[in-house]
Amino acid sequence: MTKQRQHYETAFKLEVARMVVDQGLSVAQIVKDMNIGRTAINRWIQQYRVE
Repeated sequence: MTKQRQHYETAFKLEVARMVVDQGLSVAQIVKDMNIGRTAINRWIQQYRVE
């Protein structure tokens, strides 16, 4: 059985990135609380910082 990829809306990705960059939450805490992959969150943060 293969694992399906989760799709997240752009607004949600932006909010998660803001939680880390602007509010100072740790990536590890968001991974644990929201069950989102660390790699995805790091990518969203990188994209947020470029904008």
